[in-house]
Amino acid sequence: MKKFLANWDIIRIIKLVAGIMMMYAAISEHFGALSFLGLFFVIQAITNTGCSACGGSSCEINYDKTQKTK
Repeated sequence: MKKFLANWDIIRIIKLVAGIMMMYAAISEHFGALSFLGLFFVIQAITNTGCSACGGSSCEINYDKTQKTK
């Protein structure tokens, strides 16, 4: 559980707050589409993922140090 709550940065907190606010607005206004968007943001914040292929800093770029640029 300790590792699950580690590495909370500002973007992750913003996603969580925005998602909760969207879900609250959706419930109070009876607007279902907004609740799915809010849930999407909450899940992204909890799992520390993004909507791109490199979400959560999972992409690594390995540069070959022996390769010279021209």
